Amino acid sequence: MPDPQTTSASAPNRNIFEDPAIQEAAKNDAFVRFIVKHWMSLVVTAVAIALGMIAYNVFTTTAAKKRADATMLLSEVQEVYGELVAKQEALANLREQQGLASDATKKQELTTRIDEKLKEANDGRQKLGLMVAALEGQRPFNRLARLYKGLLAGRFGDYEATKTALEATAWEQSGEAQSPERSISEIAALGLSKMLAESEAHRQLAKDTLKALAQRGAFVSVEAADALSYLITTPEEKAELASVLDSIRARAPGQDRLIGEIRARVAPQG
Repeated sequence: MPDPQTTSASAPNRNIFEDPAIQEAAKNDAFVRFIVKHWMSLVVTAVAIALGMIAYNVFTTTAAKKRADATMLLSEVQEVYGELVAKQEALANLREQQGLASDATKKQELTTRIDEKLKEANDGRQKLGLMVAALEGQRPFNRLARLYKGLLAGRFGDYEATKTALEATAWEQSGEAQSPERSISEIAALGLSKMLAESEAHRQLAKDTLKALAQRGAFVSVEAADALSYLITTPEEKAELASVLDSIRARAPGQDRLIGEIRARVAPQG
């Protein structure tokens, strides 16, 4: 079986997205776009392979009608989440413009637009919350639902809910080391840890989870090490990560380039 952390060149040359809805969901996954936008040097290939394995698991373990309905709902969740991210980014941009505006009329105009965007964002949050709740009861999509639930909470500053979602992933207890269940749990733990790192009060938990994923993850160890490298500051932490990178190299020889970049990032200066 190919190493899921190797490059796309070594991945099986076949398309397991036999269902158009699954294919569209993987192609437009808002979570993947979130990772790409906010975390440099992420190896998207590993995420795509893992998502493909999840899709394959869905095909082999879920009844056709239920599979189709849940897959369609997942696609809608991804779409609405992407729309919500765009609305929040637009809201942040409007607030920045308001802070720079000196004309009273312009400030009032921006205030009106901010209120409108804020309402749209809150409406989107409620809509997505209901959709995620519906998806939670449909295995094996419940893990993805938990992921989006945690990401949604984090986007609105509810880091306690994000923490709860992260702790519920139980990624090391989710299936065998190379199973689809483990892959989605690791991806969820990775994404939620990055979101949680935005909270100073929860940053240590995020760092601990990323460290564990880097040390023992079967699918996202390199990505976890990459994310962790941006959070650590002490010489001891950097030395420990350098040691972890040695073990990752043995498990993921196809990731030499990124491992080298991470190592350079945490190497002692001077």
